[in-house]
Amino acid sequence: MTSYLVFFRVKLTDEVMNRVNEACDMAIKLNEMKQDILSYVQSRMSFIAPNLTIIVGASTAAKLMGKFTSRDPLILFCIWGH
Repeated sequence: MTSYLVFFRVKLTDEVMNRVNEACDMAIKLNEMKQDILSYVQSRMSFIAPNLTIIVGASTAAKLMGKFTSRDPLILFCIWGH
């Protein structure tokens, strides 16, 4: 049995459809794992960087920490408040 990819009007074999479905399942699972990690980091931000968390919120603070923490000592001082 073949399936149709409606947008492009292309016939897909069962094997290709199974691979597409597996890839979609993997993408969904990876996104769920990413959300779990982000939730954990956000929950810890008030302890890790209290000043930054108060100013920009936990989600943004976590993203900023990931981007800038090891590059500039002044940024570290501002983030950690030490």
